Amino acid sequence: EGERFWNELHGFHAERPEKSRPKMYGHGRVLGRDARTPDKAEACARQLLLSAARRLRRDDLRATELTLDFRGGSREQSLKWGWRETFTAARDDHTFIRALARGLAEARQSLPFSPRSVSVTLHGIQSENEITGDLFGGALDDSATTDQRKKWETVSDLVDTLRRTHGSKALSFGTQDEIEGGFVGAK
Repeated sequence: EGERFWNELHGFHAERPEKSRPKMYGHGRVLGRDARTPDKAEACARQLLLSAARRLRRDDLRATELTLDFRGGSREQSLKWGWRETFTAARDDHTFIRALARGLAEARQSLPFSPRSVSVTLHGIQSENEITGDLFGGALDDSATTDQRKKWETVSDLVDTLRRTHGSKALSFGTQDEIEGGFVGAK
């Protein structure tokens, strides 16, 4: 990219390489001193997740894994706690929120420090044509059925459309807490 930039500055046309598909979608946030409580950290994690999920849907992709990470301690003694869950390839907010809720419940029970920062990441990115059917017809998957998943995908798409048309506060899943620092999204 640096070579392309140098060539463009010197009047030579350089082809921009084709963008590769992202390997993950996620956001992180350093929590303000007043936001280092479990409730405010959870609200922040939820908004970070929903922002990453909107970007995933905008690129017409699905995710199969969610990670939740908290950092704490001081600069001298950095503490880290992480949680991970896998699920059937999904693109709907309902699946992601349910997975995050399990991670947050685990964090409430076992997080040994007060969080200083939180990050939520969607991994295992797949396009629609990479998804294979379920060999056992959902018999091994205790999550949503195909019809339920399609319903929640439609709801998520509708929420995205309404937010694009009427502004980011037009509609949300649950309460939409104000996050310290304001904007939650790609910088």
